Amino acid sequence: MDREIPKEVRDKERNKKIIRYSSIGIAVVIAVSVLISFMRAGWIEKR
Repeated sequence: MDREIPKEVRDKERNKKIIRYSSIGIAVVIAVSVLISFMRAGWIEKR
C-alpha cells in the first residue's frame, strides 16, 4: 500500500509550511522591534 504522493501535492504542502513559518518569523521580528521601541520611549521619558 505504498502509494507515491504527487509532486504537486508535495510542493503545495512545502509552500504552506514555508509561508506559515516565514509569517511567524516576521511577526516575531515586528513584535520585538515594537517592544524595543516602547522600552526605549519609556527609558527616554524617565531621564
